Amino acid sequence: MWFVYFVVHLGCQFKIQMKTALAILWLAFIVASARAQVAPPFSVARSMSGQFVVVDVRNNSGQRPSAPWLGTNTSLLPLEPSFLAVSAERIKQELQYELGADKSWRGKINLVIRPAQGDDDVITIISERNRNSWGYRVELPAYIEQTRFIRGMVQVLLQEMANRTAGDRSAEIPAWLIEGFAQQLSIARGGSLLLAPPTTQTGSMLITPSDVYQSEHEYARAARRVLRENTPLTIEQLSWPTNRQVTNLAYRLNAQLFVTELLRLKNGAGCMRGMIADLGQCYNWQTAFFNSFNAHFTRQLDLEKWWALQSVNFTGRDIGQLWTIEESREKISHILRASVAVRRALTDSPAYTDVTLQAVIREWDVVQQTPTVRQKIRELEIARMRVAPDFIGLVEEYRRVLEDYLRLRERSSISLTDPRNPRAAERKLVKETCAKLDNLDRRFSEIHEQTRPVRNDSSREQSVGLTANGSNL
Repeated sequence: MWFVYFVVHLGCQFKIQMKTALAILWLAFIVASARAQVAPPFSVARSMSGQFVVVDVRNNSGQRPSAPWLGTNTSLLPLEPSFLAVSAERIKQELQYELGADKSWRGKINLVIRPAQGDDDVITIISERNRNSWGYRVELPAYIEQTRFIRGMVQVLLQEMANRTAGDRSAEIPAWLIEGFAQQLSIARGGSLLLAPPTTQTGSMLITPSDVYQSEHEYARAARRVLRENTPLTIEQLSWPTNRQVTNLAYRLNAQLFVTELLRLKNGAGCMRGMIADLGQCYNWQTAFFNSFNAHFTRQLDLEKWWALQSVNFTGRDIGQLWTIEESREKISHILRASVAVRRALTDSPAYTDVTLQAVIREWDVVQQTPTVRQKIRELEIARMRVAPDFIGLVEEYRRVLEDYLRLRERSSISLTDPRNPRAAERKLVKETCAKLDNLDRRFSEIHEQTRPVRNDSSREQSVGLTANGSNL
C-alpha cells in the first residue's frame, strides 16, 4: 500500500498523469512475480529418526552443472535431499552396529547440499554449542567421492556421540578412529550404504547402476599386500598423522586394522564406546583410551607391543624367521653403533672401536656421516622385519628419526633460518636429533631389562641339561 501511495503522490506533485503511475505500478508487480517464479523455495528432507535434516541450497535442485570434471569422474556420487537422508541414516545404523550402541541420539545434524566446485571439493563440518546441547552443520558438495562422503558422515556421527558429555569444548576425535571406521564401513557395507538417484531411463523405468564390491577375503588379500609393501605404522604415526598421510591408503588400512583388532578384544566394543564417551571430558584421546581399555593396556608400551604383534600376524610374516628376544637385543645394539678406525700414530695399524649414532651426528662432518646414517636406516628397515614383536615399534622410530634428520639437514643447507649465523639451524637440528635418540636409547634399555630372562640356579641347571640332551627349548 505504501508503494501505491508513493506513486500516486509523485503523480500529483509532479503532475504525472495517472496512466503513467499505473504503468509503473503494474511493471513493479510483474518484476516481483517473475522473481518469485525464478527463486523457488529450498528442497528439504528429513531422515526416519529425525536426526538428519537435509537442505538443498542450490538455486535449482535439478540443475546439472556442465563441468569437465563431472563427465569424466564416474566415482562421484550425486546428492539429492531424499536420497541423502536415507544414506546418512544407514551409515549411522551401521556405525551403531559396529560399536554395539543403542539408537539414541541428542544432537541434530543439518546436512546442506551446495554447488560443487570440483571433483576434490571438501566437506565442512561445524559444531555449534547451544544452551544444553550441541548441534551440527555439514556442508556437502552436490557431487562427492563416495569414500569421502562416508568419512565425513562417520566423523560427524562420532563427534555427536563424544559431545554428549562435553561441556563448552568440543571433543577431539583421533584421526585413526575416523579413518578406521570409515574404511571398515566402506569395505563391509559400502554397496548398501549409499543411495543415489536414478541416472538412466529405459522406457518408463529409471535405473541406478550399482557398484560391485569385492568380498572381504579378496579385500583382506589386497590389504595384506599393501601393508607388506609399506612398513606398518607405529602408534605414534597413527596418533599424529599429517594431512597428506590421512588421505593415504596405507594409513587408512592401518587405522582399519587397529580399530577392528581393538573391537575383537574381550568387551572391545564396550571399551570403544567408553572411550568415545570420555573424549568429551578429556583434553586428549590417549587419556580416554587408557581409561576405557585399562583391562588390556595399562601403559603405552603395552599398546605398542600388542599393535606390533597384530601387524605381524596380519601381514603374514613368518614367525619362524623372527629373531629371538636375545637375538633382537643383540642385533639392535649392533645397529645403534658405528665402527670407526683409530690410529695412535701414522705408522700404527688402525684399531677399531664403536661409537654411538649421537657421536656420529655430532662429531663427524657431513661427507663422512651421510653414508653411515643411510646405511643404518637400511639396516633398521631390514631388522624391523626380523626383530621380536616387543622391539618393532622402537626400531621403526629409530629409523624415522634418522630419516627426518637427513631430510631436514638437506633442507636447512638450502634455506637457513638465520643468514648471519649459517650453522645455527644445523646445530639446532643436531641437538634435537640427539635428544630424540637419547630418549629412544632409554626406552630400549627399559625393554631390554623387561625382556631379560630371570633364572635361578635350579632353572639354569634344568635348561643346561635339556640343551645337553639335544632337546629344543
